[in-house]
Amino acid sequence: LLLNHTVTSINVKKEGFRKKIADIVTCKDNKGVEKTFTGKIIVNACDIETLAKELLPEGTFSKRYIKRVSTRETMNSMFCCYLGLDIDVRDYGVDTENIWHIHPENRTPEIQEKIDEQFDYSVLPIDIITVYNNVPDDTACPPGKSVISIYVTVKYKPWEGLLEDGKKGPKYKEMKEKCGWQLVDRLAEITNIPDLRDHVKVMVCATPLTLRRFSGAKKGTPLGYKWTKKNMLPPIMWGTKVKNLYVAGQLTFPSGSMAVVMLSGSFVAKNILKKLKKMEKKEAKKHAKSEGG
Repeated sequence: LLLNHTVTSINVKKEGFRKKIADIVTCKDNKGVEKTFTGKIIVNACDIETLAKELLPEGTFSKRYIKRVSTRETMNSMFCCYLGLDIDVRDYGVDTENIWHIHPENRTPEIQEKIDEQFDYSVLPIDIITVYNNVPDDTACPPGKSVISIYVTVKYKPWEGLLEDGKKGPKYKEMKEKCGWQLVDRLAEITNIPDLRDHVKVMVCATPLTLRRFSGAKKGTPLGYKWTKKNMLPPIMWGTKVKNLYVAGQLTFPSGSMAVVMLSGSFVAKNILKKLKKMEKKEAKKHAKSEGG
């Protein structure tokens, strides 16, 4: 596991007449120092468009495949707010891990515009916020404390419009903090803890740009492509034209969301294990033949 590193290229070479194999992965740390790695199997769990256009040599994937992964419309991104509280929310009657509020149809056009264009999260309908907390897990924080995550689906482009000369300046940072506190106020209403603000000891927020930066996800989407016939058919499967290169994540079959992506990852892992076993048998036979010869 490498922190503060970015993959810059994946080398692909020909093996035989038609087969292609990925052999060297190059990455850089935040100081620009390069490192290279090799592996029998390589898995890309980030943005497939970036993989096809920037990381692999030109011509590795067909133009048709690149067009397919580039033109499909993605789901919205998210604004995330992570809180560390100096109270145990169970003492206030919050005794469930998830508080689901996922009915975006309650956003009227007027409210939608205020959320996306004016960054006014104070008008956010209470029933479109998703909240997770550590109620069933006492190991997540010290006794008497709580950690809570709040997620709201938002558009990527308005946040991108806050950049100044392509950088996150005071305007962006101010809006990020403002939206975080607005979500805290909404959470206070949901949990019926009026003085919740006073109990927030740590607040870390992530905008769509943050998600894009750390995950490489297209437009910062954690949910993948929109669920339309055009987007879902044909599905993006895990295998590629490169023999030992797999793709996984929210842009692949079945789709996005944590549970579904975990399922996708398990499918990829099973396929890889099968392939590794075949490779081991093949190498064992080759070794036995050379020993016998």
